[in-house]
Amino acid sequence: MGKKKKQQKKKQKKQKKPKKRQNVLTRHHKRPASRGGKKTQENIKWIPMRIHKAYNWLFTNLSLSPKIIILILRKLGRNNFIKDRKPKSQPGFLEAWKTLFNKKTDEKIIKIIESDFSNLPAKPKRKLFSNFNLTPEEIILVLKQFGRNIFLENRHTKNKKFLHCSWKMLFGDKTDGGIIEIIKKEWT
Repeated sequence: MGKKKKQQKKKQKKQKKPKKRQNVLTRHHKRPASRGGKKTQENIKWIPMRIHKAYNWLFTNLSLSPKIIILILRKLGRNNFIKDRKPKSQPGFLEAWKTLFNKKTDEKIIKIIESDFSNLPAKPKRKLFSNFNLTPEEIILVLKQFGRNIFLENRHTKNKKFLHCSWKMLFGDKTDGGIIEIIKKEWT
């Protein structure tokens, strides 16, 4: 085959765009893989790709505010917060935890976060509280305490419109109570 024909074939391949397959079912981990979620049937739910993308956009890779961190620590304790963190998915997480809090009690950790969060060393703080995937139980806990705006406001994303569209697609105009029921039914 000549050089010209190869170039034409390459050009044709580039021009072909794959069809969007938004209704294809994808695997959703109820407990995120980054938080130790297993690949078992009990932890997997098959959902449409567009819903899965919207859910991940809203609830994964969050930078947690001190309010959310304190709430999770108060209600669920440190073991839930650091539970099953895998070194491969969260490198440096446990070391960062030890650097900041070592063997302090949950209440002492909460006091440190409440009073001095902005003064904590930046690198371990980033390791602990950014790119944090919430479990459905934690999402419900946060919604009950603070309402939906904590997920929609103050997010470090350039595409706020997509954030709000994702919320609308998943929950429509439901109240926070209705949203909690959807999460309990669909995601847990």
